[in-house]
Amino acid sequence: MQQYKDLHLATDIEALNRIALSNSQKAACYRKPTTLMNITKKLYTKSQNDPYDEEMTYILLYRFIKIYEQLLLVHNDTNFVNSMLGKEARRAKAQIIDLKNNLINRYEEASIKKAAAVESVPISPPKEEEHKTVFNNALFISCSELFRAFSDKNINLLVMDARTEKDFAESHIKDVKCINIPESCIQSGLSAHRLGLTLPASSIEQWDRRDTFDAIILVDWSTCKTNYAASKLDKLRTILVEWDVGRNYKEKPVVLNEGYIEWLEMYPMFCTSADVRYFKANTELDDLLNLDSIEYPTDAESKSHEVFKQELAKEVTPKADELQSRDELLKEEKLVIEQNKQIAKELLKREQEWKNIVERISQEYDIAKLEQLKKEEKQTEDTVSKLVQEEAKLLEKKSQLANRFNLAASFKPGESQPEDRAAKLEDINKSQQEYLNIVKAREELAQDRQRLLDVARQAKKTRISQEIKPSEKPTINRATKPKAFILPKIVNHMEGKLEPVEYGLTGLINIKNTCYMNTIIQCLRHVPEIIEFYCNGDYTKHVHRSPPIISNEVAHLIRALWSNSYSVIKPSEFYKKFTSLSPVYKAGYHEDCMEFFLQLYNYLSDDCASDVVSKNFWSETQMAWYKQHGGKKSFYINIFYHQIRIQYSCKSCKTSNLKFDIENIFYLSVPEKSFKLEHSMQSYLNSKERLICKKCRRLKEVNKTISFYPTVLIIALKRHMQDYVENNIVHYRKNENQCYFPVDNFKVGNCIYTLRAIALHVGNMQTGHYTAACLNPTNNRWYLFNDDGVSDIDIYDSSFRTKAYAFFYSLKKTSGNTYGTNEAMFEKDKIANAPEDQ
Repeated sequence: MQQYKDLHLATDIEALNRIALSNSQKAACYRKPTTLMNITKKLYTKSQNDPYDEEMTYILLYRFIKIYEQLLLVHNDTNFVNSMLGKEARRAKAQIIDLKNNLINRYEEASIKKAAAVESVPISPPKEEEHKTVFNNALFISCSELFRAFSDKNINLLVMDARTEKDFAESHIKDVKCINIPESCIQSGLSAHRLGLTLPASSIEQWDRRDTFDAIILVDWSTCKTNYAASKLDKLRTILVEWDVGRNYKEKPVVLNEGYIEWLEMYPMFCTSADVRYFKANTELDDLLNLDSIEYPTDAESKSHEVFKQELAKEVTPKADELQSRDELLKEEKLVIEQNKQIAKELLKREQEWKNIVERISQEYDIAKLEQLKKEEKQTEDTVSKLVQEEAKLLEKKSQLANRFNLAASFKPGESQPEDRAAKLEDINKSQQEYLNIVKAREELAQDRQRLLDVARQAKKTRISQEIKPSEKPTINRATKPKAFILPKIVNHMEGKLEPVEYGLTGLINIKNTCYMNTIIQCLRHVPEIIEFYCNGDYTKHVHRSPPIISNEVAHLIRALWSNSYSVIKPSEFYKKFTSLSPVYKAGYHEDCMEFFLQLYNYLSDDCASDVVSKNFWSETQMAWYKQHGGKKSFYINIFYHQIRIQYSCKSCKTSNLKFDIENIFYLSVPEKSFKLEHSMQSYLNSKERLICKKCRRLKEVNKTISFYPTVLIIALKRHMQDYVENNIVHYRKNENQCYFPVDNFKVGNCIYTLRAIALHVGNMQTGHYTAACLNPTNNRWYLFNDDGVSDIDIYDSSFRTKAYAFFYSLKKTSGNTYGTNEAMFEKDKIANAPEDQ
């Protein structure tokens, strides 16, 4: 569950109010109502973006309310202001009260914790974030510490390699995110932003995300504690710590002690190329053997240091006697390598078992057996993880033994010569080579296992898609007419009442005054395009956001509703997810169902959105569509949106201009008497706006046509109308005049639509109840969904004419009536021939 963000702007509610008031007063200088209106809209929208940052949300809502009050003072038509922003203002006031109470409690808790920390630790209290750090805020870490963090899958590391681009390309740390910060780019006085502009293109992506990592490790060839102050890493760390504006690191960057050379020696298998260490070692040796620059001491200087050398020898000799002999160290090193080889063999065996389990999983479709195989896979994975940790400890011990051997050789040069050691190391080298061969075999097994997983996932997707496709219809027998399609069984567990029912006759429990939510879900899931999209599993191919915001929860819910396993479902999973994205719906108010639909639609469309490349041969109609959606396309945009082409022309001065209205809902006004939906639709399209030509000041002629028809046509009736004004507040009432709506063959322009669902409302503008009347596609009968209750109805009953609020129509799939629909607007083969104007 996501947690609230830490308090970071103020220490108490009074200080937070001062911050909020500081900028809201600037709005007083804007006397133009349109400017204030735009500011209030942006403030409210931004306040709902991140509900987990309570302080920022409080500040934005506080400023919204202050500017809204200013707008009421300067605007000539307060009724208009209330109609545009009144609902948001009421929600903001309710939300800010809850935020204020919650923040007061959090500030008190924070002050109590701070006081307790001061009392318990009077001297140098620990920092709050120390328990969250990876390396305990150390400046230097060893290679073994890096390897332990490297082996922990829960730690997200970024290695910044400050060697030259050539050295980085030849060899660098692998199996972890590693970028190159060339030493030539690192200069004193640079900010992090300026440094980022000079980096190689391959490093930019991870550099921009640098503050999202748990720890950053700085690496060059050989920087250690003694020469760090004069190294490039000191300058790089200063840039990141002191001159990286707007970035908050979880832990200050740390430096790898002894650098990449030490890592090469200890962990060559985790380097892209281990051979580079020999060339680097030879380079350093050449520098050491450059004897021309050495100034040799005179005889007098040599004698002056003789006493010091004798004293130093006396101090060092006893320590050398305490060291183990090199033969003993060789014997111990050989034993460690043998142990390491045994662990490597065991790892190879376990990883082979792991591969076999993965292969069996990829071929198994029985759920019970799959669960057993998953348990076996988890146990094997845990065993492999423990063996890898033991292997790491032995590698570290082997490195320590090698260092001790070199130390013993420096103190006892007469005990064993390098030639003798080469002979004794033959067995060790042989064992080491066997170990490396096993490591290579393990890497190949890991690659095979990953390949099997990828193949299995793809195969299962294909098989599932094939299994749940509608079966072929048998030969038609008029006595026993088959169902139009077969819906899949649902394996996802849902909270509800397990009881077999007819397909589709499943109700939804009202969680917290959520009749508006239940109504929209029932209406949407009876649209054939939505059934096809979710129940056939095709939605996964259209989801481009990873992870999706809410598509999975919607898919689980719709599939469960179309199974015959539940008579009633409590949509807790969907409700929790949606209210976490839009916290205003947690309050339990009587919400507008179409506002809920638009919010849900935006989340689903964003999940499926992908880029469209603009083409220079697009028509004005297509380009307007492209710009309206920000260069995006999605399944929901394709089936729900329509486009109206509006041509303004002046017969007097012969000027004309073109405009496009692109929406996903037709909002129709309700007249003062009974009416037909077809007539209202025609009036909407044929409405004559009275516009004045700017050039000749005469009336313009307006011509409206639908240039692209939606596959799913949604019509909402504007049943609210102004009743009276009291104390500068507009009061509305509900218009309940009867609406005669077509059930079948609803003709709109060139297309014919069939009614699939109606959102019904009873009550007034402040309170009421939503229900849904839906056409079941399996038996072509109409049912009323009243939360968890489902009943058979006659759709032609006159009571539905006054309750009808929103209609959901779907396009009839007959020949000759899909001309101008938007589904193929951006298909590559059809775009060149797409109609330019209808």
